[in-house]
Amino acid sequence: MMDQGRESAAFRASVAAARNAPPAGLASSWSLMERETGVKLVADLELAIRFWPRFRGWMCRRPAPSSNALLLAPCHSVHTLWMRFPIDLVFVDEHGRVVDIVHRLPPWRTYRGPKTAYAAIEAVADGPLAGIRATASLALIATNT
Repeated sequence: MMDQGRESAAFRASVAAARNAPPAGLASSWSLMERETGVKLVADLELAIRFWPRFRGWMCRRPAPSSNALLLAPCHSVHTLWMRFPIDLVFVDEHGRVVDIVHRLPPWRTYRGPKTAYAAIEAVADGPLAGIRATASLALIATNT
């Protein structure tokens, strides 16, 4: 479990650290964990934290493996234009707390999360985000492989 004293800034700070790190200093792998239980929800989390990766997202891609997800930050709205598959979508605030969940958002749709959203996490529908709790608090975990 994660230290509750660091919870308040941990999620946003993790994203900022990844954005500001030089390429050689980036972790080769990221995962997403539920803070309260310590359960790893996503084994392979792709970070889209710069303009072009956020812009592209999962457009025109084949479905990712069911254990993968994409984190878009900052982000409070998404679209599924030019996507070939439905997605599960979780919005979190800057502390990593879940503020909205959407299951099975079909291709060619738009969705605006709450104004309190800091980031969006997308995964293949019925994949790693399918059982997420509305009260969950999430953490980014850097893993060097």
